[in-house]
Amino acid sequence: MIIKSTKKLLHINGDHYNEKKTTMKIYKQLKLEIKKRYYLEEIFIDDSYLNFINNCIGCKTCFKTGNCIYDNKDRIIEIKNKLLGADIIVISTPIFIDNISGNLKTLFDRLSYWFHTMPLKGKKCILIISTYRTGINEVSNYLYKICSYLGLEVVGLITSDYKTTKNVLCNEIDISLDYLETGLLKKCTNVAYSDYIYNLYDKLYKDMLKNNLITFELAYWCKLHQ
Repeated sequence: MIIKSTKKLLHINGDHYNEKKTTMKIYKQLKLEIKKRYYLEEIFIDDSYLNFINNCIGCKTCFKTGNCIYDNKDRIIEIKNKLLGADIIVISTPIFIDNISGNLKTLFDRLSYWFHTMPLKGKKCILIISTYRTGINEVSNYLYKICSYLGLEVVGLITSDYKTTKNVLCNEIDISLDYLETGLLKKCTNVAYSDYIYNLYDKLYKDMLKNNLITFELAYWCKLHQ
């Protein structure tokens, strides 16, 4: 008998929550297949969170201190804790004018300093992108880059447009799950780029240490390598 392990599955739904929306339909199908392989503790970040986080104002406080001036004024700390506690992160978004949803962009803006510390390094990620006709390549490339800077390993990309058949969708889900389990997709994902960024930061912060340029980010990096 195969003993299934327990995984914490986090879904960041950049769409406005609606069971009939394409991204939610794909996610629910994906979740059913994941549940065949793992026991799931499911976590959501949706409109109930994303509609109520403040926009980044570019003050750079987070880069200097590791804290945002809005940390205690909205739900961003809850979101960060959910991200840090997850094993598998699914990010889904519809495409608006060849870009991700505004809610999802606001979240990434508020996580700006994480793009320098990469606290999600090693966690697995599956992307779900839906559109009627255009923008899949642009949004896929953008999200691959975002995930790389966060340290996420993209093991699956599931896309849907007006031409996507049910068979194609099921095949993309199956491929994503196989790679989630085996990790054999590394040559095709963002892992090499993410490792390149990690090594680049490692060199940068070592140079800062030599020059005694102490910042939150440097302190974090030094602690990481203790």
